[in-house]
Amino acid sequence: MFNFFSSNSRTAKPGGRVATLVAAALFVMVPFLSLANGAPAALADTLSLDANMTSAWQRTDLPVIQGAVSRSWLWGPSANHIAIEDYADAPGGKRLVAYYDKSRMEINNPQGNRNEKWFVTNGLLVKELISGQRQDGDNKFTNLLPSDVPLAGDPDGNPGPSYNTFLGVSTIDPTQNRASDRTNQSVTATLAKDGSVGDSLEYAKYSVTNAYYNTDLGHNVPKPFWNFMNSQGKVYVNGAYTTGDVVDWTFSTGFPLSEAYWSQVRVAGKTVPVLIQAFQRRVLTYTPSNSAGFQVEMGNVGAHYYKWRYENQLPICQFAPVSGFGKVWADNYKVQAQIGCPYYTEEGLSVTYETFQHGTMYQLDLSKLSHYYYPLYNYGNYSRKVIVVVFDDGTKSWASVSDDWTPAQPVNGSLTPPTGLFEPQNGIGKAWRDGTGLHLRDRLGWATAPEKTTNAALENFYHGNMFFVGGDLKLIYALYGGYSQQSTWDVFADTNTGTGQ
Repeated sequence: MFNFFSSNSRTAKPGGRVATLVAAALFVMVPFLSLANGAPAALADTLSLDANMTSAWQRTDLPVIQGAVSRSWLWGPSANHIAIEDYADAPGGKRLVAYYDKSRMEINNPQGNRNEKWFVTNGLLVKELISGQRQDGDNKFTNLLPSDVPLAGDPDGNPGPSYNTFLGVSTIDPTQNRASDRTNQSVTATLAKDGSVGDSLEYAKYSVTNAYYNTDLGHNVPKPFWNFMNSQGKVYVNGAYTTGDVVDWTFSTGFPLSEAYWSQVRVAGKTVPVLIQAFQRRVLTYTPSNSAGFQVEMGNVGAHYYKWRYENQLPICQFAPVSGFGKVWADNYKVQAQIGCPYYTEEGLSVTYETFQHGTMYQLDLSKLSHYYYPLYNYGNYSRKVIVVVFDDGTKSWASVSDDWTPAQPVNGSLTPPTGLFEPQNGIGKAWRDGTGLHLRDRLGWATAPEKTTNAALENFYHGNMFFVGGDLKLIYALYGGYSQQSTWDVFADTNTGTGQ
């Protein structure tokens, strides 16, 4: 069997094992899949590929499987799964789909014009995998979690970025993460698995420059990808070979969702540099160490998506947050995707806070709450009296430290702040002065006002906490953190007009 999760499945020589799949690829019979309740279940009936699906596959991949050309797959050697899936805007709310290694074919309107190129479409799978929003109709979505499968390379032990990683750099919302036109500029940006973006001149040696800027979503396309997306070659049409578009990028890849990033990716057990870019429908990779016909390949998006949708998906939340937390969570796909489902309902408490030149410190007594608020006091901090520090120093990170000040200790450090600024006092002041290895004084600067006490609320989620602070601030923080996530944050004005916070 083909490895669904290797970076890019390859062609085989004529007469090899792949050639035996030709007949199966032309007419595939598989068990009928019932998808209403999640994982598909086999029934007695069978489904086959629609004739237009077969034609779409034959056009580009029959020449590959017959050895007429030496290039990477556009779809894959054969359909892995054929199914009927729910889709609100299809006739009867159902549509025929076929999953290949590289994508999913769909027929949303079987009564449509069969001569129209878009009679068979391939889905916006990458957008769904990155956002966690499964599309069940033209305007119907189910909120899940982004896939943690690497976009390229081996599924395990891979230092390369996952779809979840790309959430922070992709334009799911057309107003976010857009880039400027960098046509003809060198491509040296990097993306690590933890989401950190960098730039390394090490990659300038590959001489990759941007060739095209897409204004729809605001992203550049490097020359190797742009050439691939507009390539001409041998295709199979109406029973004969001819020359034509191999990719037809608006149909096959869609618009770029992100910039292209270099990453260190593990492929077949070996870590190599790979340039990766997410598009609406496909992932493109450029591996300089590959042979010429296989340097640019399409990622195994269809196989990744099938696993995400049916085999390895976290459950839909048992309940949703309410009030202000609920509004922020429901209105912001990024918050849902990164913070996950709530563990418990929210709890109220009081908070003492102080604003600084480059952040805010919040003093909380969690001992009065019913639940365990991981990770507020789990990062080497087991005290239930904590000070949460939100840095606004360009890092957009947060941390928590123990609040171990007692009235027997000094109230302050007898420091002299600049005019108009303040030295923090008591527990906040002790943490600020001591720093606990976080260099709080250097990073936060001086206090901009004396500390205040007001009402607050907390709610624990799978991957962090939501934190409301009232008074003059009236803010809701999404504090992301967990075993696989960095400690980052987003903040929102509390616009909830109902009861509660």
